[in-house]
Amino acid sequence: MNEFAFQGIISKIKKYSEASLPGMEAHQKMAPPHRFTTNYYLEREKDYRNAGVLILLFPDENKNVRIVLIERTGGDFVHANQISFPGGKAEIDDINFEATALRETYEEIGVNQEQIEIVGMLSSIYIPPSKFLVFPFIGVTDMAPKFILSENEVVQVLIPKLSDFKEDKNIMRGDFSSGRGTPSDTPYYFIDGKKIWGATAMMISELMTMICLK
Repeated sequence: MNEFAFQGIISKIKKYSEASLPGMEAHQKMAPPHRFTTNYYLEREKDYRNAGVLILLFPDENKNVRIVLIERTGGDFVHANQISFPGGKAEIDDINFEATALRETYEEIGVNQEQIEIVGMLSSIYIPPSKFLVFPFIGVTDMAPKFILSENEVVQVLIPKLSDFKEDKNIMRGDFSSGRGTPSDTPYYFIDGKKIWGATAMMISELMTMICLK
């Protein structure tokens, strides 16, 4: 049986409740060495902001499951030039963090929420450099979406195969300059010539744990 069959993945994701998510243990597999747990930060930080991101999956014409990532534009903001999921800061008009993730996805890559079915979520994760508590939601479409990029925010959309993240050859370690300017020996995914690290890699690690556990 193909563990990366599209409907099989959706079924596995739907079995998880918020309380049963792999969470910290899965995050730590791809966490930078200096990264503490989300609970550690929340006990100490009181002025953080909330955000929502979307992990969007879809099947391609060859029945490979693809995951949607974006390369952010450059500049002097904390996460400039990084690979991430579409998403951003919760606004006062968002009814919940799922609405935040869907709104931001539409604003950044032009995929309308009416095309997306939310099938689950991942554990919330704290991002120290930007002081955001991020709520990740998992959405699916039944075919490749048409992307319309926000040129101010997104350089390009990346759609690697989800199965590539299971391959040991695609997991490496290297030095990165974090939001605090500190290089670190950090695990990362090297997929299609791009380095995916930090909170994005930690979220992918949790998703892969959910899919690959028997």
